[in-house]
Amino acid sequence: MFLCLNGRRENRDELIAFFEFHLEIRKIIYTTNLIENLNGKIRKYTKTSFLSLLIKPS
Repeated sequence: MFLCLNGRRENRDELIAFFEFHLEIRKIIYTTNLIENLNGKIRKYTKTSFLSLLIKPS
C-alpha cells in the first residue's frame, strides 16, 4: 500500500494535469485506454493461437 502512495506522490503533477482536462476529454482518454487494452489482448491471443498452429506437430 505504501508503494502505491509513494507512486502517487511522485506522479502528483501528472495526475493533477490529467484531472485539469475537461470531463469530455477524460472520457475519451478512458475509452481509448480501454480499446487499446482490448486490442492488446486480441493481439496476444491471435499471436499465441497462430504460433501454436505452426508449432503443433502433424
